[in-house]
Amino acid sequence: MSSESKEGITALCGSLLGLTSLSVGLRFYVRKRQRAPIMLDDLCAVASLAGFIGAAATSIHMVQHRIIGHPGSPEIAGEYSAKLQIAWDVLTLTALSFSKLSALFFYRRIFYLGGGQSHLNIVVLITAAIIVVWMTIFQFLTGFQCGTHFTALWDGTYLEYCTISFPFLIGLAISDFLLDVWIVSIPIPSVLRLNAPWPKKLAVLGVFLLSLVCVYASANRVAVFAPLIKAGPEYLINFDYERAISNVVFYVDMEAGISLLVVNLPTLWFLGTLIKPHIRTLSSKLSQTRLLGSRSGNSTGASKTAVGEVRSPVHAGFETTPSMQSDKTPSKTDIITSWDEELEIGHRTVGK
Repeated sequence: MSSESKEGITALCGSLLGLTSLSVGLRFYVRKRQRAPIMLDDLCAVASLAGFIGAAATSIHMVQHRIIGHPGSPEIAGEYSAKLQIAWDVLTLTALSFSKLSALFFYRRIFYLGGGQSHLNIVVLITAAIIVVWMTIFQFLTGFQCGTHFTALWDGTYLEYCTISFPFLIGLAISDFLLDVWIVSIPIPSVLRLNAPWPKKLAVLGVFLLSLVCVYASANRVAVFAPLIKAGPEYLINFDYERAISNVVFYVDMEAGISLLVVNLPTLWFLGTLIKPHIRTLSSKLSQTRLLGSRSGNSTGASKTAVGEVRSPVHAGFETTPSMQSDKTPSKTDIITSWDEELEIGHRTVGK
């Protein structure tokens, strides 16, 4: 099962469709549990998911119609194929752009406290404007890569009229990679300024740096496009068109899906604060059972003391409150504290 096979493309799209839908759904579940408002970062995640669903569905449709994933298939050169590829280009670009915007507005949600000037707020807004312009330009070029000769993509006049297609492709791949590198670097100074111990700073930074996976995926796209650009359009059309397009579809779909997953991970960190106390409670009950089973009646008091020590919950590495140190299981109010609220508290103490 390779990146050029029908099995590989179908498996990738199917698995990422399920994972991305689940991650966005959990994102809104977390917002509900936090009693936090739905903001631009959440809406952009939904828009990215809509774009990715469309792109993945188009990819699977192209596999079913033998346009990609079938070596030597003549269907790759038809009018229907060209139109599907344009639709797929627009949808993947939409998914990638909105996942980038979601990441930017998430930074703004947790690091910008409002009021006065903030370098991070300015950087986020300027970068968001650049991404909107970037998306608009490249979506326009997708439809007009052959100028106004729209039929050149399938009527045999591609080499004559579609002179900007290859510069457009490599320009899109390189600019996408550079934007990902820039977006990954934006939150680093804000995290390092948090009023928190270094281990916690590094843990938070590690969550954000998971987006390096997106950088790897976009670098992979550049690596896929580079040989095609070097070989030239004549080689692509006359010798290896179906294989090349299948490869491109696989890696771009992978990049779009992984990007959407990664932008949801910081928000889903909060789920750990819900699960962790329940794991500790279960562990303490198991410890209690083992202690009661191994000690005689004379050591009952000591056993209770040991169990009481085990059951004291600690929330996400912070000191426990008196209500959380009782023998009963912590209430939802005690254990539900969003990690981004904790970041805001730490950031507020060092100024904007």
